[in-house]
Amino acid sequence: TFYKLSKTLLLPCAFLGIVAVLFKVIKFEIHYWLWRDDEKPNGTADENGEDDMPLSNPKPCAEHFYHVLQASAFVIIAILIMRLKLFGTPALCIMASMVASREYFSFVGSKNRHQAILVILLAMMSVQGIDNLNTQFNTSGEYNNPHLEELISWIDTKTSKSHVFAGSMPAMATVKLTTKRPIVNHPHYEDAGLRERTKKVYQIYSRKPCEKSWQTLRDMGVNYIIIERNWCFGRSREKCSMPDIWDVEDNKNRGRPSCCSLLFRKVEEGSHVKPFQLAFRNNDYTVLRT
Repeated sequence: TFYKLSKTLLLPCAFLGIVAVLFKVIKFEIHYWLWRDDEKPNGTADENGEDDMPLSNPKPCAEHFYHVLQASAFVIIAILIMRLKLFGTPALCIMASMVASREYFSFVGSKNRHQAILVILLAMMSVQGIDNLNTQFNTSGEYNNPHLEELISWIDTKTSKSHVFAGSMPAMATVKLTTKRPIVNHPHYEDAGLRERTKKVYQIYSRKPCEKSWQTLRDMGVNYIIIERNWCFGRSREKCSMPDIWDVEDNKNRGRPSCCSLLFRKVEEGSHVKPFQLAFRNNDYTVLRT
C-alpha cells in the first residue's frame, strides 16, 4: 500500500504538506511564547503593554493543524486495520493539496514558478493515476451466487435467531450481515483472538479426527458449521488446498483423509455424518448441526 501511494506521489506530497504545516505552527508558537510580552502577533499593543485591539486569529493555521492531526489518526488506524485505509487515503489527499498553498510554499519563488512546479507535479502524478483509472474502468462483473442465496434463505427460515454459526470468514460475514445470526469468526484479521477462533473452526478442513473438530465446535458454543466444497477440494495450485496447508501445521495427521472429505463422502452416500447431523446441503455449501 505504501508503495502504491508513493507511485502516485500522494504520500510524498502529503508528507511535504504535513511538514510545512507543522513547521509554520511550531514557528508561530515559539515566536508567540518568546516575544508575546513585546509584541502581539496579528494584534497591537499600547505603551502600557495592554492590547488595544483583540487578536483577530490567536492561533493561525489551526484549521490546517487539525487536518494534520486527523490525517495522522487515520493513517495509524489504516496501519492497524488495513481495510480502513479508505479513511486514511482521503486525509492524505487533503494534506497533499497543501503543496499548492502560497502561504506554506512561497519560498519556492514567484507565483509563476510555483504554478509551473504544480503543473509538472500533476503531470507526474497523472502517469500512474491514469493507469490506475484504466485498471478500475476495465474491471467489470456481476454478482450472482444462487447457492449462497439458497443457503441464506434456509438460515432465515429454518433456524432460530439465537443459533450460532461457524464457517469460512467470507461466508460468516455474509451470514452476519444478511441474517443477523450470531457467528464465532469473521474477517477481522488484525484481532489475535479472532484469528485463533478461526483456526479452531478451520480444523474441519484438516486431517484431524472429525470427533475432535466436533468437540472443538461444541466447546465454542457453535450450533451449525458451514463447510464449502471448494475449500475442501479446490486448490489454486499444487499443495495449496486447505488440507495441504494444514499438513504444515499438523504433521502428526499427515497422510490421513481430511475431515471435510470424509463428511462430504458420507453426505453423498446418504449415510450418517456422526458426530454431526446433516441440516442443509446444495452443490457448494453443506450445513452440519453439532
